[in-house]
Amino acid sequence: MKAVLNHEERLKSFLDSINRETQENYNKVLSEIEELNKKELSQAEEYAEKQAHDFLNKSIANSKSDANNKIAGELSAGRKKLSELRSKITAEVFDNAKKELTAFAESKDYDAFIEKSAQSLYDLLGNGAKVYVKETDMKLAELISKAFNNDCTVLADNDIAIGGLKAQNADGTLIADDTLDTRLSQQYEWFLSSCNLSIELQ
Repeated sequence: MKAVLNHEERLKSFLDSINRETQENYNKVLSEIEELNKKELSQAEEYAEKQAHDFLNKSIANSKSDANNKIAGELSAGRKKLSELRSKITAEVFDNAKKELTAFAESKDYDAFIEKSAQSLYDLLGNGAKVYVKETDMKLAELISKAFNNDCTVLADNDIAIGGLKAQNADGTLIADDTLDTRLSQQYEWFLSSCNLSIELQ
């Protein structure tokens, strides 16, 4: 009877040992699975966060690019509109200036202007000069000649449209232009740079 009990006890002890070892292995595997799950979950969260971050940055970059393109387009349109406005204003100003100078060339004060201009040209060029005027100003030839001490040749020049004088010295080495046409032309760049026609585009 005792031998049978000892045999059963050994069997029970063996089974208990197997159960403990099995349980330990199960717990170990379960712990490893939990650790693996935690690691995979952490990696998945990191990946999801990176994807969200990348998407956000891409969205911001796209939005910034779209905004920059829109601003560039608006600036381009603004500059074009400004350029057209400047051209329109400049044309109007110089058209009016040309009309006023043309009217001046037909006024009673024009003869005095021509006389003074002729005297200045004589001081610069001396005797024997050739003086050029527009066709309709040939009637002032005597006035001009007196300013040149009656020692000059007055000629018509079709390139002079508004009025004034242009002359060269006797040997043709020096030319002076005091026409109203040239005076108006010289004011063009000054007008654009000095008059407040620019618009700041922010």
